[in-house]
Amino acid sequence: MTETIYQHYFVKAWLKSIDEPVTFQLAEAAWGRFKRAFTDKREGFLIFATIDGRTLALNLAHIQMAKFFTKSSSTEAEINMDSSPEITVYFLDRDPESFLVEDPTDLAQAFTVIKPAKNKESLSFTEREGGRVKFFTTDLVLLDTSTQFVEQGFLKIYQAKQATKPTRSL
Repeated sequence: MTETIYQHYFVKAWLKSIDEPVTFQLAEAAWGRFKRAFTDKREGFLIFATIDGRTLALNLAHIQMAKFFTKSSSTEAEINMDSSPEITVYFLDRDPESFLVEDPTDLAQAFTVIKPAKNKESLSFTEREGGRVKFFTTDLVLLDTSTQFVEQGFLKIYQAKQATKPTRSL
């Protein structure tokens, strides 16, 4: 009986204003997209999900260096399904800030706006404590949150759109 060998894909990135390099474990397709975006010197934000259950928006302009590598293992990657409402934002020359988000649709909309953003975009969300957080993407290095929480937001948006569609009669 032969043992199955799994390939695991990683990116180690050195980012402006973050002292230590950050390492992301990605699915093969996301790893390839990241590698192409970096190699092609694309601008704007790259949005990707990590194997550990986070969705990130990474400003490609703030990557100083990246290392792409794989590891082989006899165990399959464990996918984390954390649905935490926490979001962490990393800006140039500032410590990261974390917030608990009230509504996952705020984050789904933020990821929709940030994806094509190359210029100064404004993003916002409501905190659990009721405050409204607003910021510009100009000096944003990294946005980090739970994939499950963002997906809940996209599902809510989809369901709201479906509810407003007129029903067809036969």
